[in-house]
Amino acid sequence: MNNHVTRQMKEAATKYRTHAIVLLLAAAIFAVYSNILNAPFVLDDRMYIVENGEIRGLSGLWPPAGTRYVAYLTFALNYSMGGLDPFGYHLVNIVIHIFNSILVYSLVALTFRTPLLKGTAAARPNLPFFAGALSAFIFAMHPVQTEAVTYVSQRFASLAALFYLLSLALFVKWRIGKSGSKGGYAFYALSLVSAMLAMKTKEISFTLPFVILLYDLAFFKVGAKERALGLLPFLVALLIIPLAVLFPNAAASGIDEKIRRAQLDELLNFSRYEYLITQFRVVTTYIRLTLLPTGQNLIYDYRVSRSFFEPAVIASFIFLLSIFVSAACVFFRSRKSQNACGMLAGAGVLWFFIALSIESSIIPIRDVIFEHRLYLPLAGAAVSISGIFLFVVDFSQRRMSFGSKAFASMALVIVAALGAAAYARNMLWKEPVKLYEDIAAKSPERASVHFDLGKLYRDSGRGDDAVREYKLAIALDPGYAAPHTNLGNLYLDNGLSELAMEEYRAALRIKPDDVNAHYNLGRAFSALSMNNEALNEFWQVLRLDPGHVEAHNHIGNIYLKAGKLDMAGREYMAALRLRPDYVLGHNNLGNVHYLAGRLDKAEGEYRKAIELDPRSGEARHNLGALLLAKGAYARAAEELKAAVDIKPDRADTRFLLGNAYLKMNLPEDAIREYRAAIRLNPFDVEAHLKIADALMETGKAEEALDHYNEFLGSSSSKGSTELGRVNKTVHRLRQRLRRSL
Repeated sequence: MNNHVTRQMKEAATKYRTHAIVLLLAAAIFAVYSNILNAPFVLDDRMYIVENGEIRGLSGLWPPAGTRYVAYLTFALNYSMGGLDPFGYHLVNIVIHIFNSILVYSLVALTFRTPLLKGTAAARPNLPFFAGALSAFIFAMHPVQTEAVTYVSQRFASLAALFYLLSLALFVKWRIGKSGSKGGYAFYALSLVSAMLAMKTKEISFTLPFVILLYDLAFFKVGAKERALGLLPFLVALLIIPLAVLFPNAAASGIDEKIRRAQLDELLNFSRYEYLITQFRVVTTYIRLTLLPTGQNLIYDYRVSRSFFEPAVIASFIFLLSIFVSAACVFFRSRKSQNACGMLAGAGVLWFFIALSIESSIIPIRDVIFEHRLYLPLAGAAVSISGIFLFVVDFSQRRMSFGSKAFASMALVIVAALGAAAYARNMLWKEPVKLYEDIAAKSPERASVHFDLGKLYRDSGRGDDAVREYKLAIALDPGYAAPHTNLGNLYLDNGLSELAMEEYRAALRIKPDDVNAHYNLGRAFSALSMNNEALNEFWQVLRLDPGHVEAHNHIGNIYLKAGKLDMAGREYMAALRLRPDYVLGHNNLGNVHYLAGRLDKAEGEYRKAIELDPRSGEARHNLGALLLAKGAYARAAEELKAAVDIKPDRADTRFLLGNAYLKMNLPEDAIREYRAAIRLNPFDVEAHLKIADALMETGKAEEALDHYNEFLGSSSSKGSTELGRVNKTVHRLRQRLRRSL
């Protein structure tokens, strides 16, 4: 009876252990990545997400174009549900990583159901489970994966891996089953669809048909004709990526088109030979990171090799060749002897090299090394490590009588250590400044790193640190224009227009067609009221970049200050045609309508600006002023109060809010706002006059007299229409005070 119950319990455990592994993988991944759900966007996230207008609506992504369309589509779906809140983007990346880890487990399990390993699985029924589980957990927990998961825009790598792994798993499922059955054809069709989705997610998917071919040759015995028919559609799918890169359709535009052009530029202008020999060293670094994930770095300062005969290149080449040849020998010898662990070990290494081949061979890429490029290759590395580990377990149990519990504990410690390292690595991503300080410490000679760190310091209010980093970037690379422009921006923001102009001119000497330098030089001229020079710079910007919204806005501002309302309005409308959700454009067009007396149209523009950005203090201030002019005092007070909540240190908003309260017969509230306005701007004589009037209404004549005197003592009061009234009021108050004495 007891034996029967025990057998039933074991059968139940075996039946549900796959479900348990799925839940454990999900829980472990969420635990390791829980600390990055609210991490901000960094680096290329700004280009691909924050500033990418194409993801603002699904209509901007039709018809499909480019080699990364599917990833952009997921960004658009993220935006439609949560705007630019990073939480949703991180959550999707984590879920993708969970599914990929499950697919690694499934692929290993399916491999044991192939004709080649079916006998091994029957003889050792626990082996497929343990091999799949260990592979999946190594893949899921490895800290090198953090860059592809935590770095939002590297969803390109993880999502491509999802479709890549899914396509292979479904193909294997189709081969294992009855390929002529209705269900079998469904698996095949889904595999092909997944392969095409992979091709439209990232260029690394180009290797997928070759991996399917090699897997089919290695694990299935199929007739040549049947194999050719099964593989032909996948081989045809190879055309998707080169056609998209070399012959873009008419819909190709925006960031994807910029990436395509950059890829072609790298392909045509970078040395393929130098890139290839550099990659021998890079792949060696990748292997070191796989086996010993310490010293991780987001941006490496990696020297490009110039000759194959450099000692480091020759040593790396010999090292990689020995690993590749050894893996191939192990795989074929193990295949012959049907040693499952040896086959996993060899196949995993071969997968690692094939998956890296697009980004680490003869196709040059500007940045020679990035850890996110290891995401898909690590699936093979994880399988290989699992195969070696289980081979050692098997050998030790047969030769040295070691217990399986000791090895299970060892595997658990390895996975836990990887997870702890990944969690610690993720902590850096929570604070971009710390992340970049870590990069700068590890890549101190890379000018672009100091430039980016300078931008982060500037954004966090650490201006002196930003200046130091920009100057360091210039010292490291005197031909780098961007640090000059950003250093100029810091000077301009601090009122140092002359110094700013020196930096912008330095940037333009390096790069005469630098749009940002021309734009900011225009801003500097405008700050010095050199309007003709400013207009020349802004027109130069529009010549170089006709879609530059801010240049139109600044031209409009210059015309507005000059009283040329029609010309200003045309510029603001041009900006809004380019970017209908441009908040400043709506606000400034509202100003044109307001000054032209078109109050209803002005109100509409201000409200549109507030609808787009409820935190636009400028638009709320202007709407409040307009409503005050219309006599809608309560509504004016509501908008002005909102503007004060957004920007409490703006004196003119406080003054207008005081006016609204005074009109609403709320003198005490008006006095509070006038006092705030005077505290922020002690020389605001109008505020002194208004607070004096409010104090008179509350019977505080003596205090009112002080403010009237402040008004009268100001030179600006001499031309005021209120001068006569105030003089009479002051004379009357002084007489009253003398009588009271």
